[in-house]
Amino acid sequence: MYVILAGMMYTPFLSRRDAWVLVNEDSGLIEDVGQGPCPVEGVPVIDAGDAILCPGFIDIHVHAGGGADPLSEALKGGDVAEALLKMGKYEATSGVTSFLPTTGALPDEVHLRLLGAIHDLVKRSPLSETRQRGALILGVNLEGPFISRKRKGAQPEEFIQPPRLEKARRLLEAYPGVARIMTVAPELEGAIPVIEYLVSNGIVACLGHSDASYREAVVGIEAGISHVAHVFSGMRGFHHRDPGALGAVLLDDRVTCELIMDNVHVSPEAAKILIRLKGADKICLITDAIAAAGLPDGYYELYGRQVKVESGRATLPDGTLAGSTLTLAEAVKNMVNLVEVPVSEALRMATYNPARVVGISDRKGSIRRGMDADLTLLDEDFSVRATVVGGRVVYRKEGKVG
Repeated sequence: MYVILAGMMYTPFLSRRDAWVLVNEDSGLIEDVGQGPCPVEGVPVIDAGDAILCPGFIDIHVHAGGGADPLSEALKGGDVAEALLKMGKYEATSGVTSFLPTTGALPDEVHLRLLGAIHDLVKRSPLSETRQRGALILGVNLEGPFISRKRKGAQPEEFIQPPRLEKARRLLEAYPGVARIMTVAPELEGAIPVIEYLVSNGIVACLGHSDASYREAVVGIEAGISHVAHVFSGMRGFHHRDPGALGAVLLDDRVTCELIMDNVHVSPEAAKILIRLKGADKICLITDAIAAAGLPDGYYELYGRQVKVESGRATLPDGTLAGSTLTLAEAVKNMVNLVEVPVSEALRMATYNPARVVGISDRKGSIRRGMDADLTLLDEDFSVRATVVGGRVVYRKEGKVG
């Protein structure tokens, strides 16, 4: 047992000053939560001073980071598992306690290689082993291959495939229980049976990289789509005579939206419109990060192609945006400072909301007794002071946490 003391805690639904959390390191759970002097004596204390304590960040759409690139390793036939673990260590430095490695339009054998490596880490590795190394892998987010060529973004067109139910079954049933989210463009022929199959198997059906009209998007939502990949980006936009896929998802309360709040993909004004129409509970902050995240400007890879990063902006040679170099801590900061949302709402978008989308809000995403002890400590400027995964401190900023 040990206690964390913090100047401010966001659960994220309640805010408390001079808060404390009692952590059971053996079980990896939160034993108790309170305010004021901690009644528990005789246990070690981590006094975080004026830090902000919040649930651990959950990134449900992230490709790579800190130089770790599972996609590139899978394409080259390299050590995918080691890249995933390295990625988890990087994620922890940015306050992330759990994440979904995200794929794209890839050859079938590459997808299976990624799924196999993630399956081994999620299903076979002891929790005590993986949590010592960084953020936990929750499963996989399949951002393809059933997407629109017209709205492909940075994804390689040669690997985009039409939606086929049998192909989806072969891909997803090779490693049951690993896939959490799958993106499908609902306007494509064969998409609706795939969407219905995903929902019937507990996988979140996600609209993304889609040129769907308003009516085509509505048909997809009626079939089971409940989530949207990086809203505004990679989808038909709004027009007053054709509201498009964007209009459909903005109007439907059944749909949650991912938001890349890096002030590159989406402007603060567009984010304000999104919040006005959807509300804070329907938005998940994501990074869509690539290997360059956390590293200097330069040249990197995505899907085996060169990406230039300049002033933190990642693009293909033709200028197409190619993921981001964002962290969730920066996304939260941007939501507060640029979009002017309350801190509690910004934190909810990075913690509880993504946990609810992937069906783990009974264990993660909030601070209360019996929940997983996945916690993030932030400085007042939202930089990460420390990260706790399953009750164990896996990252601490030098000199900041005792």
